[in-house]
Amino acid sequence: MKVGRNDPCPCGSGKRYKKCCLNEGYALRLCDMVSQSEELSLAQGKKEIWAVGIVYAIAQLNFLFDPEGDDYLSSDEIISFFQTKKSTVSSKARRIRQSLDLYHGHRDLCRPEIARMFEFYETEEGFVIPASMLKELGHEADEGKLVDQHESASRGIASDRTREKIKTSRKNKVDDKQLFLFEEDKVE
Repeated sequence: MKVGRNDPCPCGSGKRYKKCCLNEGYALRLCDMVSQSEELSLAQGKKEIWAVGIVYAIAQLNFLFDPEGDDYLSSDEIISFFQTKKSTVSSKARRIRQSLDLYHGHRDLCRPEIARMFEFYETEEGFVIPASMLKELGHEADEGKLVDQHESASRGIASDRTREKIKTSRKNKVDDKQLFLFEEDKVE
């Protein structure tokens, strides 16, 4: 699906595409993030290597190197366009991704359809499920329940609601050292 300049932006901001993501490309966003990073310095090293490292990292985050994807782009094409060495570029891209803690599905750096692939929701019961399964399981999308997959993975699969239930159950814990099949077997 092609987005027109005057269509609503697919990022969900409510702005028109030409006033939102069209003017600020992913590479510019990542370049801005790199320039604000304390770990990375654009002043150190060649500008061309930083540029190709940023483009390469964006391509990785958006699965452009997947030969089965519609927007397939080989890493060699990027390397030859910038006339650099593959090892240098992949090393720079890795350093950028690791320093900025970038991940697939990053909302600011990935296409909206890719970001949606990594959206998860928390059910009332505390289960974390892919957003694509909501309708299938009979749940409605509730923005308050959207779970950032990266944050969820870094703190463990249990959600805040699930952790609270665990704490509550531990407070109300029954002495289960001895289990009884029948009530009359219980010794008091």
